[in-house]
Amino acid sequence: MHRPRLDAARFAGQSGGVDDQTKDGAPAAEGGEPTGGAKESGAKESGAKKKGARRTWRLLGFSLLAGVGVTGAALYFLFGGQRVTQTGPSMAPGLAQGESVTVGDAEGPLEVGDLVLFQLPDDELWQIKRVVGVAGDRLSFRADGIDRNGEALFGPEESPCPPARGSGPWPERCYAATGGDWIVGRLAEGMSLRQTEVEVPAGHVFVLGDFLDRSNDSRNPLLGPIPTDAILGVVDGD
Repeated sequence: MHRPRLDAARFAGQSGGVDDQTKDGAPAAEGGEPTGGAKESGAKESGAKKKGARRTWRLLGFSLLAGVGVTGAALYFLFGGQRVTQTGPSMAPGLAQGESVTVGDAEGPLEVGDLVLFQLPDDELWQIKRVVGVAGDRLSFRADGIDRNGEALFGPEESPCPPARGSGPWPERCYAATGGDWIVGRLAEGMSLRQTEVEVPAGHVFVLGDFLDRSNDSRNPLLGPIPTDAILGVVDGD
């Protein structure tokens, strides 16, 4: 199935200012915690119906993570092409806080660059993140970038982004295109949730937020690679 990607031209927005959930043990950038999340935009369901019974998922009220109370976004997601809204800055600048996208069924193999909606293991939290590694890929982490199978996904020469400052907007238009149609932002100095090389196991994908300073993602050893059966949908290009 052809899954259009978000156009590189969209990667010019600014991050929002609302912090979101984080797992215990995940370092936070100065001024806030790693973030992410999505909620329903209110648009009507569209697109082809999923084979078999249609599943309805609901997230209401609050989530309690690692003994810290945090507000969870109310979410009602219906499969088959639902509009969902990003509620935190973890995917900025390409997917800004408050921006809505269409999420369709995850058919066919996931690819590096796909934006996916998934449910965190053992939790009610939903998040949109970007796939940067599939089964068999080897990822290594530096203070200024990430390598995939020995080749840089990004680095300071490709992503001259300043470190995050609190939870406000980025101080300037700041993005870097790699692979033509998707990006990953730069790690702030000293910001690395995972220090060792990792090989993505079979049946899993490794995901990151584009705004790494504000993202709780697969770099967190308590989260790690995401099982593909936890992927609820793939963001379609608009």
